[in-house]
Amino acid sequence: MIPARFINEQIDYIPENNDTDNSNDWDVGYNYNEGEETFFINEDLGYQLPVVDAALGSRFYSLLKTENGGTSWETLNQDPYIGRTGVSAGIIFINEELGFIGMSHSGGSYGELYRTKDGGASFEEVSIPEIQVSLSETETYNPFDLPEMPFEENGKLLLLVGQGQDGDYKGGCKALYQSDDRGKTWEYIKEVLPVEFPPS
Repeated sequence: MIPARFINEQIDYIPENNDTDNSNDWDVGYNYNEGEETFFINEDLGYQLPVVDAALGSRFYSLLKTENGGTSWETLNQDPYIGRTGVSAGIIFINEELGFIGMSHSGGSYGELYRTKDGGASFEEVSIPEIQVSLSETETYNPFDLPEMPFEENGKLLLLVGQGQDGDYKGGCKALYQSDDRGKTWEYIKEVLPVEFPPS
């Protein structure tokens, strides 16, 4: 049975692990602090995934937004993972409208990717085409089940999907995908080793 979720709707929220005047505490880009993932597009505009409830190893998150460098935060989305529980596995905003968040399950064994096209007000789960590889002469499986955060290169979005904590296919290689429609749909490109194609 999933426990009831309690959400405190605070308009001017200041994270407990930060001082009131914390405008210089954040780097532009990705930040991680005591289990909370934050992404700043610039020195003023940032998004954060704080835990609002937890039970049996799974967590519920909300999405906060700041427009003053983290001095104050507003609840933008009370349920960015649209009812699902797990552990946050990344956050990135390509611009003020387009962003992605990830969620992992079973200690990082597998996960999902979620996309927003309205600045975090709503999200939808991204469908990533499965790649089947041979397990034996008669069996196949999809080893790539833990998506990372998309990144932009030469005007296109690229995505690496790893194998999670339990993966051992070809020494931990990953699947590389490309999107030509800003992350709405993805096309499989090839298998890569992590050292071959690190995000820029």
